[in-house]
This record gives sequence, structure tokens and C-alpha cells, in this order.
Amino acid sequence: MIDPLHEEVEQWLKELGWPETCMAELARRFLPLGEESATSQLTPQLQHRVRGALFAAGYESLGQRFTSGVNKGQTRFARVATELE
Repeated sequence: MIDPLHEEVEQWLKELGWPETCMAELARRFLPLGEESATSQLTPQLQHRVRGALFAAGYESLGQRFTSGVNKGQTRFARVATELE
């Protein structure tokens, strides 16, 4: 069974055209959590859903963190170029 969040996230990221994002961006957009500390409120199950949605949308973890801005300290996910692109 495919999580409906995957399709919503994929569509949203395509519309934005962002080459990079993080779990906090998705949590603020798609999950009913507080604005300030979105990822601190994510249960392990929600973290798994968000990460799965990023992977399904063609993003992968860079193993690095944002060093400034609203997402400072968050793991960076970047869109993976496919052979068709």
C-alpha cells in the first residue's frame, strides 16, 4: 500500500522545483504540527513517512546539514538526477 503523502509531496516538490529541501519543510507543509519546532514533534513513525515521501519523490539524503536559515541544523535532501533528465 502506497502512502498518500508520497503523491502529495512529489507533486508539491515538482511545482516548487526545489533542488534541495529537508524534513522540516515537509512537516511544516503537510503535517499538523507547530511551526517553530516541526521536526522535534515528529514521532519516529512520522519521520519514517516523511523520509519515505522524500525518497519516493526522487530526493536522497546528502549526509550534510543546512548551516544557516530557517532550516539550520536540518539534514539536506537533494533531488537525484535520473537518466531521463
